[in-house]
Amino acid sequence: MSKRKSVTAIVMVSLLAASGWLSAAGDNLRLLKGALRQASRGDTATAMQVIDRYLDQPGREPAKAYALFLKGMLLDGRGQTDSAESYLRTSIVNYPSSDWTGQSLVRLGLILSRNGRDTAAVRTLEPVAANFADSSFALAALIGIGHSARRSGLDSRALEAYLQYLRSGDNEQHLLSALQLAAQLLVAQGRAEEAVYLLSRISIKSEKTLSQQDLPVQIIAIGALTGVGMPDSALRVVEEIRRTSGDAPLSSPGLTYLVGKAHLAQDEFSSADSALSLLAGREGLGQEGVPPDSLFRLLMEIGLRRDDRRGFFSYAARVIELEDDRERALALLERIVDAAERTGMMEQARQGLDNYVARFGAAGDDASLALIRARFARTESGIDRALEVLREAQTAESNSAVAARILLERAHLHLADGDTLRGGALLRDYLASSGDPLHDKDRQLLAYAELQRDTRGVEAERELLEQLAEQYPASSYWQQATDRLEEIGLFESARPAEAAEELLDIYLQQAGRVDGVRLAEIAADKLDDYERALAIMQRENSQAPGDRLRLIRYKYLSALKLRREGSFEGSERLAQAWRDIRLLLSGEPQFPGRDQALETYLQILQRIGPTLGPIEISQAEDVLLSELAALNNGKVRTEVLDWLAGRFIVRAEADTGMAVMILADSARAMWTEAVGIAGLSSIGQQAAFSLAESLEGASFAGARDSAAGLYGRLAESDGGGRWASLAGLKLGAIHLKQERQFLAYRTISLWGEQHPYAVEDISYRTALAEASFLTGRYGRAVKVMDELSPGDLDTALRRRFDAYRIRALTALGDYGGAATRLMNFRDNYREPESERIVAVLATELYYSAGNPGLADSYRERLKNIDAYEELAELFSIQARLARGGDKKTIGKIRKDFEDLRDAPWNRFFRIDVAFQAYRGIMACRAAAGELDEVAESRDDFRRKYPERRAALAVLMLDEIAYCIDRGRLQNATSLHEDLELLFADVSPGDRLLWIGWRLSRAAADVAEANRRLTALAGKYPWSPVGKLARVELAGLYVSAGRADNALALLESVDPEAELNEEQTMAVNALIAGAENRWDDALDFRRRQWAALRGLGGHDKVVREWADAAVRAGRVSEALDVLSSFWSPDTTQNARARLALAGQYRAAGYSRPALGALDGVESIAGPRSEFALQALYRKGMLLEEMGRTPEAIKVYQLLEARAGQGGDWLRSARDRLRELQGQTGTDSTSQAGTR
Repeated sequence: MSKRKSVTAIVMVSLLAASGWLSAAGDNLRLLKGALRQASRGDTATAMQVIDRYLDQPGREPAKAYALFLKGMLLDGRGQTDSAESYLRTSIVNYPSSDWTGQSLVRLGLILSRNGRDTAAVRTLEPVAANFADSSFALAALIGIGHSARRSGLDSRALEAYLQYLRSGDNEQHLLSALQLAAQLLVAQGRAEEAVYLLSRISIKSEKTLSQQDLPVQIIAIGALTGVGMPDSALRVVEEIRRTSGDAPLSSPGLTYLVGKAHLAQDEFSSADSALSLLAGREGLGQEGVPPDSLFRLLMEIGLRRDDRRGFFSYAARVIELEDDRERALALLERIVDAAERTGMMEQARQGLDNYVARFGAAGDDASLALIRARFARTESGIDRALEVLREAQTAESNSAVAARILLERAHLHLADGDTLRGGALLRDYLASSGDPLHDKDRQLLAYAELQRDTRGVEAERELLEQLAEQYPASSYWQQATDRLEEIGLFESARPAEAAEELLDIYLQQAGRVDGVRLAEIAADKLDDYERALAIMQRENSQAPGDRLRLIRYKYLSALKLRREGSFEGSERLAQAWRDIRLLLSGEPQFPGRDQALETYLQILQRIGPTLGPIEISQAEDVLLSELAALNNGKVRTEVLDWLAGRFIVRAEADTGMAVMILADSARAMWTEAVGIAGLSSIGQQAAFSLAESLEGASFAGARDSAAGLYGRLAESDGGGRWASLAGLKLGAIHLKQERQFLAYRTISLWGEQHPYAVEDISYRTALAEASFLTGRYGRAVKVMDELSPGDLDTALRRRFDAYRIRALTALGDYGGAATRLMNFRDNYREPESERIVAVLATELYYSAGNPGLADSYRERLKNIDAYEELAELFSIQARLARGGDKKTIGKIRKDFEDLRDAPWNRFFRIDVAFQAYRGIMACRAAAGELDEVAESRDDFRRKYPERRAALAVLMLDEIAYCIDRGRLQNATSLHEDLELLFADVSPGDRLLWIGWRLSRAAADVAEANRRLTALAGKYPWSPVGKLARVELAGLYVSAGRADNALALLESVDPEAELNEEQTMAVNALIAGAENRWDDALDFRRRQWAALRGLGGHDKVVREWADAAVRAGRVSEALDVLSSFWSPDTTQNARARLALAGQYRAAGYSRPALGALDGVESIAGPRSEFALQALYRKGMLLEEMGRTPEAIKVYQLLEARAGQGGDWLRSARDRLRELQGQTGTDSTSQAGTR
């Protein structure tokens, strides 16, 4: 007996032992048991004959699913795999709710795997891994997925399968091979520490040390040890291989590659280059386990670090030649050109450009490439040729960001060529264009202003600077612009014509006599000639207080002008002005122009302050404090109060004890008075902003709320302005400190949209990064954090952001990226606190990645460490919940969550462990179907933490989702109304709309569902669910035949949307479908499925794959996908079977089509919309088959089940009237026989 037949016989015996459940009636039951007995004796021919007799019986007994499965098993055992496949597919399609569905899927998947149909095998076996994880047949499915996924290049899926296998019990049969294959895949994905852990398990299981292991295991160890920063240990393994096996194994490309990487990790560049360059000219590296693109990237890096510029350019060109992604290739090409321009080696970079064009073409719409071509053209042929390249690209480019870059580059080339006329005109065009895609219009406006000063004069510059100050109040160039405007106003605003006219009037009116003081005023105010004004006043030598003040002011302004010109005399004259103003104030206590004198005093003080010592500064404070009592409530008093408050804050920062509080309170009192005087005018806004900043840092109760209120008033104040603009960003940042993360994210994102020119501001970027992370926008968080330079952050913030990045990558499923960052974190931060942070990060990462043993080893390090032990425990429980289990397992998980209900807040990670515990408890309750207990847990949280409204809103959103999933729409609707009415201010608005859309869709309120979906897509384009909303809307448009609307919607998706590969493929598929390119849509659907992570949960994507195959006319592929489709989701399952029935019908397979339609009722229930549709289609099919009486009965059954209305009922009655008219059958008599 062959091995396959013997295995089949053993299975038959076990099935016979378990056959007591069979529910076939009477004779049929005896037939099946007889078949089982014959099969267990090896008489499969008789067994199959008996099974066929049973299957030929009419009716849909549940045991027929088992009979079909049994027949498939027997046929497979006899080597008749095509027939076996057919029977197994029939069992899956016709009896999707059968207890034998899981085993039918496994057997079908293993047949597909054996026959080399690996992608189909993975697709068929994945639902088993996801939905039958605790079954006896799940292990076979996991090994099948692992092997088939590896062979079809789905390495992530293969690794998921092997790791799930290793977590399962009773896995001895394939344990060592699964450990080895998983370790190999982990190394390839950059998850070296996990690989080392699995290698240690191999050593324990095999009872062999690493030096005693087989060569394949040692090779894996070399890569793993290098990956965890132990290249010296890796190279010792290499020497052990040489000692025991000679040099022959070391000549293999795979091992040579790993040796080169180990040397590179030790900064041994020559040794690394020697090893890796040997591989550069070899063919077929991919088949030898060496990724060619990675090889050339390593060689490129070696060239860079050895200052081998030719090597760098050569290998970088090879990387471009192998790159599949256009954007990555273009980014590398730009890097090459940057390096070439710095080193004067543009000719060496030419190969990279040629390889890019050969790989991706030079399409007319690739204007990004034109920017690079222009740089080559400038080097090779001059500026005119570069301009010609850019002009040609400009006419074809529609992308606003690229078009803006081209326009700016043209302007800069003209200016570099000395053509200020054309350069200026292009800059003007750029500034007049809509939007700010490059986020730099403020900088370009400043540059244009400087250009206009040189070509059109100071007045033109002034207009542009005023435009910058008014339209770009949050700009980092705002202060530079306002300082320049002040400079122009003081020193470059001479109006000689007005001066001449005024002097003539005075001459005529006063018979040629001109008062010296008036003459000085004309020189200062009309001619900006402070030197002359000073000379006149000195000659007048008047001791009147007003004239002395004029003399001091002219001295001060002339000093500023001298300093501007670089004269040392300016500082001396400024010191003289400071002495004189102090003497004037002290010597003229009754001076009526004292307000003006104090204003001048303050202006001089602000200029000379940095040069004064502490005693002089203190004396100045005393002077201004003593003057406050006599000052009127006006501009000068406001300015004095603002300056004094600022000084008190400076002193408080340098002081200790009670003095700090007293000084800070005094400062806040002064700013409050200043705001009371000036309101929210310009000076009042500045005082209000300073007051809010002080409150933000205060520790007394309500301080931050007061600060937020002030920032809010400022941000909404009429007229805007500098401080109003900055207040908007500060408001978002303070919401973060108040743990109002969703409101913070909304505020910060809106600020970025309103101030696109300021999105490079470090305060904005750090606030956005943190808000994105804390609200679960992990893709955006990683992107923003990756763009931050380490030098932009202090050590504490850099450490926190490094930790955030690791957690975000973990949440995104990029475990390799997270593992690499974790090792960097461990190297960069070595103090005890950071070691605890590493243990927490590793615990979360390795639980999420499916390596609980390694995670537990890190969790052990946190025993008895407050706030960290509970957090690690939380991650452990969350990972167990994610893996699911039976009711008993979920109950144990819930009890573990309950132990954390009083856990402390983790300050470093900003994680509310208690809140997360309540979320976990509610999830467990929901998984057990205990929705009333879910509500009790939410109420318990509300009673215990009444102040945490934002957290309560999230719990309510979770509860609504659970109610929708369980069909309790009335509860869900009530909760949703409460959220919108009472918690809108603290709820995540995007998620509120998304859950509202789900609720409306579940309630069949199509209009409201579409309204909410449209609102979500339009209002929250940056949100993960906002992106999903656009994709959903586009899908609805495609289904409705409104291709133009779908295309417009998809093309409006922000390029910064950070769609992952799976979402990108979905969008591309929708676009292709909207354009009726169904072959392309099908290819995108295949690639979408291949890009998915995890095992199972891919039902919708698989069904959309099948839909695309149907529309592309690929009938065999559609049938293959649909006939092996199974999902626990009723909607997906029913839709798939309806689609399959349609394909069978179109292909002329009437009987399988009927079977598929019969399967719908068992999934969705007899009165469901899907079941009614299936009945109508069944009636139509029976008519086509000439079985009219049966068709009439089916339509009547539909009529009886459909209730009062609906499209299917109307259609069925139409068919009934026509058929009964043809046959003369009375509907009443028929109805009486139902």
